[in-house]
Amino acid sequence: MPFESIPLWRYGAIYGALFAMVGVNLPFLPVWLAARGLDAGEIGLVIGAPIVLRILIAPLVAEVADRSRRPVAVLRGVAALAMASYVLLAAVDGFWPLLAANALAQACAASALPLFDSLAVRRLAKRPGGFGRVRLWGSLSFIAANLVSGVLIGVLPVASIVWMVVGLQFVTVATAIVLVRDTVSGPAAAVPTPPTRGLMSPGVAVIVLGVALIQGSHGAIYGLGSLHWRDLGLDAPTIGALWAMGVAAEVTLFFASARLPAWIGPRTLMGAGAAAAVVRWLLMGLDPVGVPLLLLQCLHAFSFAATYLGMVAALAAAAAPGAEARAQAAGSTAQGVALAGAIALAGQLYPTLGAGVFPVMAGLAAFGGAVIAFGPRLVAKRGGS
Repeated sequence: MPFESIPLWRYGAIYGALFAMVGVNLPFLPVWLAARGLDAGEIGLVIGAPIVLRILIAPLVAEVADRSRRPVAVLRGVAALAMASYVLLAAVDGFWPLLAANALAQACAASALPLFDSLAVRRLAKRPGGFGRVRLWGSLSFIAANLVSGVLIGVLPVASIVWMVVGLQFVTVATAIVLVRDTVSGPAAAVPTPPTRGLMSPGVAVIVLGVALIQGSHGAIYGLGSLHWRDLGLDAPTIGALWAMGVAAEVTLFFASARLPAWIGPRTLMGAGAAAAVVRWLLMGLDPVGVPLLLLQCLHAFSFAATYLGMVAALAAAAAPGAEARAQAAGSTAQGVALAGAIALAGQLYPTLGAGVFPVMAGLAAFGGAVIAFGPRLVAKRGGS
């Protein structure tokens, strides 16, 4: 079946598979690494190393997809390589082998998401709100995998964690094979493929930079949110409910995106995301608890989800023909780098500033919003001069 005509549920199933693995990997892989004898510093390096390798792998994967015009085949290949790397991770021992295997596995797995984003947003362009409706299954799958794996890890050996990851990565490969046929995305000669060095046009660069700053501003809450809330006296169930509320708000916006009025375009979504992030982080700096904190978590629907939806649509529109996958990969990679940098910055500032680190994140989001708001005008003026 051509990729363009597959039912929405198949897109949703692939997103669900992609994010289910992350729902186990993100919270529980550090536990598995600790059981393999790594200390906290080594675990931090093993978890952080994939970000560096991703900078190299994601653009390469996207370029192969663009130039071959066989994005589904590339998706299957990179997902299979990630699965094989996770099997290798389970088999090796020692700091350096674990670091190398995990870096390759996670970098390949992370490269699959922007590739599928570029496929889905183009193929669903004629179905208003279709992209948000299928992307929400990724978020729901993340929550479900997180909860189920948490229960399983309570009764199974810690060693089972990595095999859950392997199994879910196998599901990703299987869905990519079973649910969609590999078809050539137009004759290779019919759509010239721009060279990578010319990919970062001013229009694409504005989107990538602005969104990286907005999404990077989540660094303090991602890295320190649970710790800070615990210090405020919140118990574990309450902290879990706060995270769940953020994801629920995200899912709600994805679902509602089909009903957004036509005047709310990608730039408006990204601007709303920046504004929500600024408000969210400034008020977080006041150490709210109870209902006010819960309401601030609901702003995740805009600070993350609206920004993400706007970015994917904007990059799809701004990318040159034949460079769609690389544009999405550039956006995804820049976000990963910005987020890693913001988490590191927040970690350094938190001992001194405490909750004051959140207004610093508000500054990042405000800068990102300014880039989105004024960058296109500056680009247009330069182009017209």
